[in-house]
Amino acid sequence: MKKILLYVFAMCLFCAVSLPAGAQDCPKGIVNDPYPGSCGAYIDANRDDICDHSQTLGSAAPISGEKAAVGAADFASGTEPPIKKNATSGSTEEYYVWQIALALTVAYLLSLLAVKKGRLTAMVNRKIWNLLLLASFAVTALTSVFLLLRSNYGIGFDFPFNLSYWHIEAGLVMMLVSVYHALWHFPYFKSYFNNKAKPA
Repeated sequence: MKKILLYVFAMCLFCAVSLPAGAQDCPKGIVNDPYPGSCGAYIDANRDDICDHSQTLGSAAPISGEKAAVGAADFASGTEPPIKKNATSGSTEEYYVWQIALALTVAYLLSLLAVKKGRLTAMVNRKIWNLLLLASFAVTALTSVFLLLRSNYGIGFDFPFNLSYWHIEAGLVMMLVSVYHALWHFPYFKSYFNNKAKPA
């Protein structure tokens, strides 16, 4: 019970810290990268001559008949700039941090309840979560490779979805399920620090 309460507290703290997360996902960490961009990941769906990956939510310059100029003067009009859109789907790039954390937490607690009620064996429960951990790791690892090839070597692949977006979302799932995995093995890790050296 103490482990569950500790986990719920950790997830609440994690969600509170992560709520302000924006859409800036530049692989090189550059902010407002101007055309033609510093890497092969350059994309400009809103046509403001700034890489969309280097802009945060709400920071894109307003689009008029001519391309917006780069700099602080872009925002002098006082009009609300459009939110950066996903280049492929046109949807707003907003990461579902607390939603995923809440959904996985509820699912994990329900699975523990099912094990306690005897409707699910502990072994099957762990297999389910381990498979989810493996799947999220595979997506995170593969997208990492494609992002590395694109940003460092300019080798681009035409995907029907935003690669960076799903890399971050899969990484979030992997991180949260890894916490469950660590909780299962907590006694094992704890034994590393509790074993006192025996006299010879």
